[in-house]
Amino acid sequence: MKPPQFSKTFHLILSLFFLLAGLHGGKACAAETVSSGGAPLQRSGEYLEYDVYWTKLLVGKISVFMHGSTQRSDQPCIKLEAYARTTGAVETLYSAKYRYMGYLRPDHRPWLYEEWEKDGKWRLQEWLEFPDGTEMVRRFKKNRLRNEIKVPAGTFDPVSAAYALLSTPLSPGNRLEVSVTQGKDLYHATADIQSGPVLDSLLGPVPTVEVTPKLFFEGKPLGKRVYKAWITQDSRCIPVQFWIDIEYGSFTATLAKYRPPSQNPLAEPILSRTE
Repeated sequence: MKPPQFSKTFHLILSLFFLLAGLHGGKACAAETVSSGGAPLQRSGEYLEYDVYWTKLLVGKISVFMHGSTQRSDQPCIKLEAYARTTGAVETLYSAKYRYMGYLRPDHRPWLYEEWEKDGKWRLQEWLEFPDGTEMVRRFKKNRLRNEIKVPAGTFDPVSAAYALLSTPLSPGNRLEVSVTQGKDLYHATADIQSGPVLDSLLGPVPTVEVTPKLFFEGKPLGKRVYKAWITQDSRCIPVQFWIDIEYGSFTATLAKYRPPSQNPLAEPILSRTE
């Protein structure tokens, strides 16, 4: 039987990544609400991989790949793929592998969201559908409709948040807001931005902005969790480190591998701590 705390932890960390990725591309205005649509996609081909530590123990890896424009079922869309797995000493006690697939419409509105888990082979666990022209979200699990909820316009799933207005860097002193759903409940998130330290990272010493998000459910803070992220203070807006303190202890996700967008004329070969 799988220890539920590790599964929940990976979901939380990955959801946090997508939340912040969506927030860090939002317009730099006080109390700005992150919305769909807007600037053309500029991050096609970008790849980020993170080592996840529980205290000082390496327990997992998270990677995100921005596929960019593609087609599914003959429909044009934007595709984003994420992969999370346990590793290191934890792998001998508990093995978990997850894939998260996001498909957005060309105007960056959410269309499909899928969660896969590998148990011998990859199995689709559940998915969300955002019917066009409605403010409804439908959640399916094991090929059955399980939930159908109404959400405000501009609500994202955890993946589509990562593609919300990715072109504008953050400015210290601002606050961003976004609504996110996993198909069962509606969450509201805020993120306060302030100047961060110069961090030694895979990219070298980089000035950062520090992002402190807060999650709310029905107007109340979601537990006593503390989140922080450090993002490069330049036009690249690359998250180089995350920190989360939850019921099971403190976790840190550190950028370990990076490939710039293919459309970037200054793109460099993929960087890796292991090379």
